Amino acid sequence: MIQLRTRLSILDNYGAKLGRCIRVNSNPQPGTIVLLSLRKLKKIKARADKAQLKRGDLYKALILITTRPLARKDGTSLRFQHNGAILLTSNEKILGTRFKFVLPYEIRKKRWAKLVSLTPSLV
Repeated sequence: MIQLRTRLSILDNYGAKLGRCIRVNSNPQPGTIVLLSLRKLKKIKARADKAQLKRGDLYKALILITTRPLARKDGTSLRFQHNGAILLTSNEKILGTRFKFVLPYEIRKKRWAKLVSLTPSLV
């Protein structure tokens, strides 16, 4: 379950590894947007777009996977080992270009068609 101060793994290639959740709506599940603070960053060579990331910066993030079971209409449930999200801009556009994880099928229903086209597969 995702709540205040929950750690979220960052699943894209934008330059962050770990974030801490700061603001959550009432029912966080895959496909919802939260506000997070960056905690760990990847060591990368200096590039113009990624050099601006700093520890403690605030970003919007889209939750992709959760440890809380996701119940489906056919009676199955889907559960992951950790919580994960990807970074978004303030206009809610995707920052990364590659994603390390498979997505739950429910993301496809929630206006994230570009994200679905960039990921390796759906679960």
